[in-house]
Amino acid sequence: MQNSNTEQLNWFLEKEKKQLADALNARLDGIEKSQSYLKERAQLYLAMYGNKHDFGIGPIEYDYSDPTHGLTLNVVEIMIDTLASRVGANRPRPYFLTDEGNWKQQEQAKKLNKFVYGQFSRAETYDKGLKAFICASIFGTGVLKHYIKENQIESEWVLPTEIIVDQKEALYGSPKTLFQVRYVAREVLMHKYPKHAKEIKNINYDTYDIYGDQTLSNMVKVVEAWHLPSGEGAGDGRHVICVKDIVLHDEQYKKKKFPFSFYRIYDPVLGFYGKGVAEALAPIQLEINKTIKKISQALHLVSVPRIFIERNAKVKKNHINNQIGTIVEYEGNPPIFDVARSVSPELSGYLENLYAKAFEVVGLSQLTAQSRKPDGLNSGKAIREFNDIETERFKRVAKEYENFYLDIADHYVELGKEIAEKDKSYSVLSIGKEGTEKIKFKEINLDRDAAVLQSYPTNMLPKEPAGRLEYTQELLQAGFIGQEEGLELLEFPDIKSVTNLRTSPYKIAQRIINNFLEGKFLEPDQYHKNALILPYIQNALMYYETQNLDDDKLNLFRDWIDQALLIINPPEQQQTELEGEVDAVNEQQLTEGEQVAASGELPPEQL
Repeated sequence: MQNSNTEQLNWFLEKEKKQLADALNARLDGIEKSQSYLKERAQLYLAMYGNKHDFGIGPIEYDYSDPTHGLTLNVVEIMIDTLASRVGANRPRPYFLTDEGNWKQQEQAKKLNKFVYGQFSRAETYDKGLKAFICASIFGTGVLKHYIKENQIESEWVLPTEIIVDQKEALYGSPKTLFQVRYVAREVLMHKYPKHAKEIKNINYDTYDIYGDQTLSNMVKVVEAWHLPSGEGAGDGRHVICVKDIVLHDEQYKKKKFPFSFYRIYDPVLGFYGKGVAEALAPIQLEINKTIKKISQALHLVSVPRIFIERNAKVKKNHINNQIGTIVEYEGNPPIFDVARSVSPELSGYLENLYAKAFEVVGLSQLTAQSRKPDGLNSGKAIREFNDIETERFKRVAKEYENFYLDIADHYVELGKEIAEKDKSYSVLSIGKEGTEKIKFKEINLDRDAAVLQSYPTNMLPKEPAGRLEYTQELLQAGFIGQEEGLELLEFPDIKSVTNLRTSPYKIAQRIINNFLEGKFLEPDQYHKNALILPYIQNALMYYETQNLDDDKLNLFRDWIDQALLIINPPEQQQTELEGEVDAVNEQQLTEGEQVAASGELPPEQL
């Protein structure tokens, strides 16, 4: 029995499994038929990038170019690969930063950062993110999917054409329902869902269900669907996995977003799917193809050497060959050798203009595509300024790429909480410059509202030796590092190791202040440089006095300051300094008396 439109739209409210699967598939089929053009475009853009047709994306295979030679000037591939090396190769690092947080919150935020970065390393997130970037350049949208498998967080790259949403529902970019359609090997699906193994084995598909490719005859079409809750406590969120009319998985879905991270090169004005580099360059690529074809035909027809011989001239044709020093015998007029101009300057110039225009559309320079720097730019500072100017055009592209990783980090934290609720020992191995550290998620109790998630690039240091030298000199001139540190950084520019040493007094002061705020007193350590820590504690005392902190806690600050001053300037040293001052005064008076005796004059009070 066919579902009505209402049942299709509200498939997530169905209670019976058979009706649920029928309504879900009917809804999906309606969307796919009305948006079939999206897969056709995706097939076309992939063919443009790959120089050949590819199967598995849509019912129509595009043989976009000569299967023997391919595109002779593929600007789509050049631009996407160049942009991927410029932006996609970056590794933005998400950071959880506290806003006026105390020392404890800061330490928890640091642990959360280590957890996320450890998860990035374990799941190979940056490699998969680069693949998503290339997909976004080709199709317009790049996708990573996040889920829990065997008590670990996993991420996988997803083909964008697998993600299906209703463009009308997603008019403003935020659909409530999302489908993922993927073909899975029948035996794999039977192993994963043994209770339905017999039903899966007996599934038969029409040829058109697998796009006419008989090599996919053992692949099963799996539909996974999510519907977000309509509101807080609505209870209508749902997550379903089905194969035809077989429901393999069904659960309530309570999360506020889908388990995907999306990246788009160019955000759409309306709708869900983004615009890629291939779509932006398609008109230029098509025109380049037509122009090259004309030039190729002209060269083939005209630009070959020709020999003109009069009919009555007695020229032996076998004397005309490619041997050096050949003697050509003739009577009458000699033969005329001619090579005609086959391609007009206008046509060649038109092709060059199209090629240059492709770089302008994307915002890259031809020097970048050739991995060359402009002539005359030799210093690290000049090269960095040139890169800043060049990247200004696609700064938004890079910013969206950073936001893409922020969203991934947010997913990792939520999934980490989900695992930690069931397994208190859940941890991730974080690898940093200080070594490896096992981060237990249960030790991270940071309130999400107390932290701000931001992203910073990890490749902030110049790569060239000249750039490293100039960057270190800039730090020296700013007074951030000393000469000895600068000499060491010239050989091995590990800025973090230097900053850790420089900021250690501040970190210790933060730990002391946090304990005072919790009512715990920490005595000054005589082995610390308390003279460097003291200003932070004094500033904190003045700040918390303005915040009307209770006197008991303020007295902890005052007691620490008194004890620190005694360590900095102990009583023995004070007595020694006082005695030294008295001796200095006596010595000065004695010296003045000797000077008076030598002059023979009496002091004024004796006159």
